[in-house]
Amino acid sequence: MGTSFALAGCGKGEGAGHGGGGVPVKVQTAALADTDETSEFVAEVKSRNSIELRPQVDGHVSKILVAPGTVVTAGTQLLQIDPQRQQAAFTSATAASGTAEAELARARSTLLALESTRDARRAAFKLAETEQKRSASLLGSNTISQQSFDQSQTALDQARADLAAAEQQVSAQKAAIASYESGRAQAQASAQVQRAELRYYNIAAPFNGTVGDIPVKIGDFVTPQTLLTTLDDEKMPLEAYISVPVEQQARLKLDLPVRLIDADAKLLSKGTISFIAPRVDTASQTVLVKARIEDASLLKAQQLLRARIVWRSTPAVSVPTTSLSRQSGLTFVYVLNDANPPTVAQRPVKLGATTGNDVVVIDGVKPGERFVTAGIQKLRDGAPVSPEAPTAEKAADAK
Repeated sequence: MGTSFALAGCGKGEGAGHGGGGVPVKVQTAALADTDETSEFVAEVKSRNSIELRPQVDGHVSKILVAPGTVVTAGTQLLQIDPQRQQAAFTSATAASGTAEAELARARSTLLALESTRDARRAAFKLAETEQKRSASLLGSNTISQQSFDQSQTALDQARADLAAAEQQVSAQKAAIASYESGRAQAQASAQVQRAELRYYNIAAPFNGTVGDIPVKIGDFVTPQTLLTTLDDEKMPLEAYISVPVEQQARLKLDLPVRLIDADAKLLSKGTISFIAPRVDTASQTVLVKARIEDASLLKAQQLLRARIVWRSTPAVSVPTTSLSRQSGLTFVYVLNDANPPTVAQRPVKLGATTGNDVVVIDGVKPGERFVTAGIQKLRDGAPVSPEAPTAEKAADAK
């Protein structure tokens, strides 16, 4: 955008009240006034606590529970995405978790039975071992026959084999239980994941705020890229997000004044630059600038408007565009002299930028000089004039 100037003020219209046959004109006294060098850019008003709500899952919108503009509290349900498919997945995962729990319980019950059998066989082995030792002692003293000893040895060997088999069954069952425990953990984890996923189908307000536009309708298929709505905490301070072309980034400084205006150049609020992005947006080739807003009473979040950044403010003389005449490529202002009756001199001027109906005079008119603001069509260099006397209203203003 081009650079322009905003005028802070100019001299009041006045008249000398001279009589005579001069050309009737309106005059004004040139005065120094603060003149701002500014540039205008597009800006968007945003809350410092403002978010765009998008789904985390794919699906069809099944419920819209609030209307745009509704003020909600944190946790309020805003929309719902059809959860039937996810509900089925959660139900299946929950059932699988229950099955795994039941299988683990059965395996633990079997283990208890096997351990009881093992303990019994361990006792039988101890008894057979004692009996074999006694038989060996009796055999040495020729108290029992070899056949009796052999029977005790066979009983010991069988008891040992039975105990080993029981211990093997217990070990195998413990391994099976470890597998069942792993399966149960996986089933429970899956059920927890499905339960967490189910929550994503209900879109809730993360904080207190005002719901923005809802561009979707019931039945629409949405994805994580779909904008569902916005939420703005309008009690938080508002900021102006300004996109400044990269060509102007060297002029940006913190605390530069910013004036926010509407399409008719009406001042809505003022502010100062509080943030300058360290990087350029590659798509738009602009730099994001944020400005603190002093008074947001006339503003709304997401409002688009114009931001006028004031680069510098210097005192200068300004004149209305109605006081300018052009000839042979030059621009002139008719300046009054102090003769009686007064006459005008056609003086060339060098102009600065224009804002509204005023233009800055860089050279050609000095503060305190009077110049013609209306009636220049009938004037020529050196022509006598009759400045218009001020009206009662203007006279009151002068006081």
